[in-house]
Amino acid sequence: MRQVAVTESERSQNVGSELVKYAEEYSKGNGNSTMILNARKTAVEFYEKLGYEKISEEFQEINIPHYKMRKNL
Repeated sequence: MRQVAVTESERSQNVGSELVKYAEEYSKGNGNSTMILNARKTAVEFYEKLGYEKISEEFQEINIPHYKMRKNL
């Protein structure tokens, strides 16, 4: 999953959670067993609540701090 974001005014309305859930179901339906993504440092807590775990040290992507994260589907 790459470069998914929700407009600030739409946050806290489950839009992001629904997008991730859809992506996970789609991926699983296509035979994948793992979802891997690069999460902005500010979004790590969001993904952790959805069952993702950090699998890397902090790194820079487009000059923004990120972590690679994973979830078994």
